[in-house]
Amino acid sequence: MNDSKNRNQKRRKNRLYKRYRKYKKNQRNFMSTKGLNFETCKVTLIYLLTGALWITVSDKVLLIFTKDIQVLKQMQLYKGWFYVIVTAAIFCYIIRRSFQSLTYYDRLTGLPNRAYLEQEALKAARHNQKYAVIILDIDNFKHLNDIMGYETSDNFIKEFAMDISAYQFESKGGIVAKIIGNEFAILIKGVEETRTLCEQLDYLLKKIRGQWEIEENQFFITVSMGASLYGEHGTEFKTLMQRAEIAMFEQKAKGKDGFTIFENCMHLNSIKFIQLSNRLREALPNKELLLYFQPQYDIRTGELFGLEALIRWNHPTKGFIPPIEFISIAEKTGYIVELSEWTLKTAIEQKREWDKKGLPSVKIAINMSGCVITNTKVFENICNILDELKIQPGEIEVEVTETAVMMELDKAKIHLQKLKEYGISIAIDDFGSGYSSLNYLNLLPFDILKIDYEFLNKIKNKEDESLIYQTIIRLAHDMNLSVIAEGVETIEQLEFLKKYQCDIGQGYYYCKPIPAIEIEKLLLSEISMVHETLD
Repeated sequence: MNDSKNRNQKRRKNRLYKRYRKYKKNQRNFMSTKGLNFETCKVTLIYLLTGALWITVSDKVLLIFTKDIQVLKQMQLYKGWFYVIVTAAIFCYIIRRSFQSLTYYDRLTGLPNRAYLEQEALKAARHNQKYAVIILDIDNFKHLNDIMGYETSDNFIKEFAMDISAYQFESKGGIVAKIIGNEFAILIKGVEETRTLCEQLDYLLKKIRGQWEIEENQFFITVSMGASLYGEHGTEFKTLMQRAEIAMFEQKAKGKDGFTIFENCMHLNSIKFIQLSNRLREALPNKELLLYFQPQYDIRTGELFGLEALIRWNHPTKGFIPPIEFISIAEKTGYIVELSEWTLKTAIEQKREWDKKGLPSVKIAINMSGCVITNTKVFENICNILDELKIQPGEIEVEVTETAVMMELDKAKIHLQKLKEYGISIAIDDFGSGYSSLNYLNLLPFDILKIDYEFLNKIKNKEDESLIYQTIIRLAHDMNLSVIAEGVETIEQLEFLKKYQCDIGQGYYYCKPIPAIEIEKLLLSEISMVHETLD
């Protein structure tokens, strides 16, 4: 603040105040609020020329005095404080509490933050009191941000924070804190056994899991939790937080919607996760990612029906990384969107190249994760690529899993319906591995049902499993859905599928996933077979 002669009033008044208090030169950096009283304030105000006087002291307390109430009304940050100041001591208390609020509480939710939790953990340790640390992360929260926007997401976080903080943790010696984004931490004092901790986690899980209404939209919300115990998994708060987070990521790798207690072997898995996730981001620009294709055949005629595009990662030192490993990493880190877009465009470009060579035209099936299919730009992106490469929509099939569409059913339904109306076939993948409800087949615009390979593996000598498989095929046909059997590996399985009129087969009995150059040879052999038939 400058006066009419362009002098810095704040610096000048502090200098005058020091002179008034008779601090020596070498003491001026060690000022404190001790000794400040109302009389001091009155004397200090003598030096106020206009507006407000700001006095800063060494413990980072900022004092503001004014004789003009209009000045305070213009200062929104401090508006209202003037009316509660009776003495300098009260004023200092208000300032201190404000700084404390910024330091120890989350501004969005009002919950304690990590710093507060750490102080409470230190208190418990000083009193030799054991405690548990829980890290809670809302599953698929990024999708909610993409769909509803950040303002709505913030409102949901506030509501969520109110709910979990009301679950009587205080009575159990617990404190709920907001850490960052959609991540919360809970410290429960007095927990000494894993069994007790599991009871607390199970209680919380059941309370949260279910439908939540967010601005008149229904979302099925689940959480992943990881936990660590003081003493058993470490004695430092930072270590326990880190290990609880490792356990939480372990739970996400298992399929989310649950809890995991830390184990020492997880630390090594965590290091591997970090290394692979960092390397995965370099895989695309370094051209380490490849597309393989697995043929699908008409079970009745034996003719080639289509090709499923499958992404592969050829690591420069580790060789081929199993998809189950790096796909889950991509989903956790959000990199799955870029991978899906690359897979989509590369598969369609490859099909275009085969078409140019005059090879038989076959349908290409492309997998899409939940966060991609619920993305608002998915329909536009697919249409643009098909238009650019001049590929008919009917030659493309999009595969989604039960779990992917169930996370955001309403949004998935809208996007899948748009794709279907555009002419793209929609397949539900791995049916039987997730929610396994035929009811969802009525709700969503599917054309094809792919039965999970584990079903076929179970029917060897089990009549019950065989009956389930037959029932799924029959009901799917009643709903005008084609059925693809995954995991066909033996002639016995093929004969079973023929008997119960399954439409399409896919598996190692026919062909394993192979690179594009091998598919080209296969397509050429299809032409030869046609010529032989004509001759």
